[in-house]
Amino acid sequence: MLDSVARNLGHVGSPTFDRLCERFDTYDPQRYWIGIVTLALSEYAYYDEGDTGFWQGVCDRLNLQNTQGVQSALREVLDRGFQLWGVVETQKRNRYVSTLWLQSGIPQQNLKHFAQILEELSRQYDWWDIAHAEPEDLSRLLYEFCQEHHPQWRKLLAFLQSSCTDENEEAEPISGELLQGLALVAQALERQGLEPTVLQNPQQQEQLLQNFCLPKTFFLRNWDNLVRVLTPQGQHSAHRRNVISLRKKPLLLMLDIADSMDIQLVLPAQMLWKSDWRDLRGTYSQIQEQGWETTLPMDGALKIPELKLPINQISHEWVWHLRSHTHASLIEWRCEGVPPDFPVLFFDAWTGDRLISPNGLKGKTEIVCFYNRTIQLEISDGIEVVDSFVPCSISGWRGQQLQPIGEQAQLTIRLTHSTKVIHWDSCQVDYPQLRGLKLKRKEPVYLEVPSIWYPPVHLPKTISIQVEDLNNREVLTASNEQVSLFANSNWQQIALPKWIGRAGNYAVKLWSESDRWSEQFELHSSSEISQPSPISQIRVFERTNHSVEAPIQVSSSSEFWLEELTLRDLWVLEEVRFLLTNGQEEYCFFRQANLSGILSFNLAALRDVLPESDWYSLSYQRQGEERHSLLEMSTGESVSHTWARQAIHLSGLRPGQSYTLSLWNILRPEKPLFRLPLNNRDLETFTFPLLDSLFDTFGIFYIQLESSRFSPQSLGWWSDIQIIENLILPDDINDDYCFNILDNESLEDFRQLFKKVNLVIDCEQIRRAISGLQSSNDCLPAWLNRDLLLQKLQAILSASPPDKKPSPPPPTPKPQNLIYSLKIKNNIPAIRRAFCKKFTERLHKAGLQQQAIQLMQDKILPDLLRVKIENQQYLPILKTILAELESILHTSIELTAWGK
Repeated sequence: MLDSVARNLGHVGSPTFDRLCERFDTYDPQRYWIGIVTLALSEYAYYDEGDTGFWQGVCDRLNLQNTQGVQSALREVLDRGFQLWGVVETQKRNRYVSTLWLQSGIPQQNLKHFAQILEELSRQYDWWDIAHAEPEDLSRLLYEFCQEHHPQWRKLLAFLQSSCTDENEEAEPISGELLQGLALVAQALERQGLEPTVLQNPQQQEQLLQNFCLPKTFFLRNWDNLVRVLTPQGQHSAHRRNVISLRKKPLLLMLDIADSMDIQLVLPAQMLWKSDWRDLRGTYSQIQEQGWETTLPMDGALKIPELKLPINQISHEWVWHLRSHTHASLIEWRCEGVPPDFPVLFFDAWTGDRLISPNGLKGKTEIVCFYNRTIQLEISDGIEVVDSFVPCSISGWRGQQLQPIGEQAQLTIRLTHSTKVIHWDSCQVDYPQLRGLKLKRKEPVYLEVPSIWYPPVHLPKTISIQVEDLNNREVLTASNEQVSLFANSNWQQIALPKWIGRAGNYAVKLWSESDRWSEQFELHSSSEISQPSPISQIRVFERTNHSVEAPIQVSSSSEFWLEELTLRDLWVLEEVRFLLTNGQEEYCFFRQANLSGILSFNLAALRDVLPESDWYSLSYQRQGEERHSLLEMSTGESVSHTWARQAIHLSGLRPGQSYTLSLWNILRPEKPLFRLPLNNRDLETFTFPLLDSLFDTFGIFYIQLESSRFSPQSLGWWSDIQIIENLILPDDINDDYCFNILDNESLEDFRQLFKKVNLVIDCEQIRRAISGLQSSNDCLPAWLNRDLLLQKLQAILSASPPDKKPSPPPPTPKPQNLIYSLKIKNNIPAIRRAFCKKFTERLHKAGLQQQAIQLMQDKILPDLLRVKIENQQYLPILKTILAELESILHTSIELTAWGK
C-alpha cells in the first residue's frame, strides 16, 4: 500500500493539496484516494521503527522531500481522511500523529515495552479491579506508571499521553480500553481454565474473543508479547492496590428527590492531586462557594466529600474553585446555568438529573418542570399533571410534576416576547432497559430482581449475557452463556432471577458482534427492614446524676415510681416515644429533648395512668430504631427446667401468667423465631412435648421462655438428631451449610458459607444463644462438638452488623374506655369496604355476638370507623382480628381510645 501511494504521489512533483486534487479528482471524483492515503499513513505509524521522527520517516518512505509544503499537503489530506473515515481524533500537541496511533493501536516497536508495563501492573493490581475501572482512569494510570518507571520509552509515552484526558480537553481513552479488555481476557481465560497460548492461534483467538465482552474499541494486532502476561493471579490478592480515580468530576445541577425537593448544586465525591501541589502539602485550602475547608494532605491525594448547595437564585453559570491559602485557584468546576431568556428547568422525577431541552425529554416517563412565575406553561392532551404545585427553592419560581400518557406530547412555554414549543417524545429508546420495582434516586436501586427488556428485533438473534456479583467479585453466569431472541415487534423479557437470589450490587452485560450494553444496579430486599445505626448512643442518668446501664432494675413498685431519669446525647429537640406497662395494659407517651439534647422526667407524674400491679416496666423508642428497655421491676422469678429427649419440664410458673417458648434453629438461620404458647393455665409445673409440638423437628434449636413480665429467659439448646450416618436432609435446606455444622467441619469454611446465607441477624439473640451454650444446660447429642459450635456462633456475631434487625411494631395504646377509633392507612373506599367485610367475617368465625364487638360506621363521615366492645376481656380478641386484617389487606391499622 505504501509503495502504491509512493508511486502515485511521485507523479505530482512537489505536492500541495491543490495539485493532488487536480491530479486525482479527475479519475476519482468521490475522493477515495484521500481515504487510501490516510490508511497508508496510519499503517506507517504502526510499523514505523525509525528514530528520525514521523514526518521525516514517512517522507523518506514515500520518496518525498521533508519540506513544510509537503507536510502541509499531507496534513490537509489527513484532515479530510479523518472526516471520511469518521475516526476518533485527539487534540493533543502532535494531533495528526497521535490520531494515527489511536487508529492503529500500540506501535509495533513498543509492544514488548507495553507487555512489560502490563506485567508490572499485574503484580500490583487485580485483573478484576482493572476490568471494572473506568477506561479514563486506566489511561492515566498507564501513562503515569510508564512516566515514572520507564521515562526513556518516549514513543510509547507519546501514545499513552494521547489517550489521557486533561483539564482543558477530552481524549478517547484508547489505551485504557485496551488495558481493560486485556484484563477481561485474562479473567475469562482463568474462569475457563485455558492457557493464554491459545490466543496465538488465529482461529482460536477469533472464536474466543467473540465470546468475551470486550470494549467496542478493543484492538490488538499481535498477541505474542502479551501471552506470557495474561496468567492467573489466584485468590490471594490482599497485597494488591486499588485503582484510584484522580479525575475531576463535574459540578452538577440536580433536584433532591429523596428529601427536600430543593434544586441543588452537587459536587460528587472525588480524589484529586496535581504534581505542582507538592509544595502546598499541609496548607489550608477551601471551596469558598460551598463553605468547605480542609488542609492539603501531607501524603496521598486530596479527598473531597460530596458537597451540596441549595440554589435560591439563578445564574447564567455557576463556578466553584478550590483555592489555596494564597487564594490562588487550584481547580475550577463549571456548571451550565439558566439562560435569562429561557428561565425554565427540567429534571428527571426518578433520578433528579437535569434534562437539557429539546432532546433531553425523549423517553422520560416522568419529569419535574420549574419555571419563572411570569411564564405561562401550556401542556398538550398527551400529558397528565401528577402534581400541579411543586414548591421551588428558587425565589419567584414554581414547579409541576408531569408524565406523558401518549407517545407524542408537547409543552408550550409562553415568554414575554416569544413562545417556545418543546416536543416530548415518550417512545421507548432502542437499547435494552432494566425494569422492576425501583426506588426514586440517582443510582439504580431495586426492591426486586429486575428484568432486562430487549427492544424489538426483526430477525431471530442470539446474544451473550454475563451477570456479575460485584460484592463477592464473581461471575454468576456460565462461560459462553447466551440468550435467544425471537423475531418480534414487541419488547422481549430476559429474566435475571435464575442468576440473582439475594441483595447486593450487580453488573449485567449483553453483547453481540455489533452491539454492547451494560448496566450496574443495587438490589435491596423488600421484605427486610434495615435498622440504621444510631447517630448517637444515648446515656442514662439517675437522680444522683450518675451514669447507669439500662435497663435499670428495681425491687419494688415504690422504688419504680420514685425514679427520676435523664437521657443525654439525644438530638436537639428530639421526640422520644415511651411505653409504660404493668403486663396487662400499656400506656404510651412522648417527651421532647431540649436544645442541649437532654430529656428529664420523673415517674411519679405517671403513677395513676395504670391500674395497681405488682410489676411495671418502662421502655423507650427513638425514631427509626427498635424499642429498648429503660426501667423494670425485678420479679424475683426464675423458672427452672429440666430436659428430656422429647420434652422439657418447667417448674416455678406463675398461675394466670401467659408464657411462650421461642425456638431458633441454627440449621435454618433464615427462618424467623418459631413460637409455641404454653397452655399451662393455673399450673406451676408443666411438661411441654417438644417433639409432638414442632411442625419441623429437623434442627438444632436454641430455646427461650418469653413472658410479658420479664425479659426472655434462656433455657438452652435441644436437638432430636441422634444419628448423622446416612442422614437425609430436607429438600429446602442448604446442604453445604448444614453438613458443616452436623459433621463438625472447619470454622473457616463455615464463615464462607454463612456469608452466602446473607441474613439480617438479631445480635442480642445470638449473644443469648452463646450464653446458653456456655452454661452447658442443654440436651444436645454427643456427636456434636459444642466448642466448635460455640466458635461458629461467635463467627455469626462478628459477621453481623449491630442493630440490624426489623423494628418491632409499635404497641397498641392503652385503652381508656370501651369505644375505639380505627385509623387505616390508605383509607380509600375500596380498602374500607374490604376491611368492613373481612372484619364481620372474622367476628362470625370467632362466634362473637354483635354486642360483644360492634363495628360502627358514621353515615356523615364514611371514612370514620369506630369499634365498641362490651368489656375489656374482648380487647385482646379485637387486637388479634386487627392484626390478621393488617396482613390480609397489606396495610396498617391503628387502634386509639375514642376521644384521645
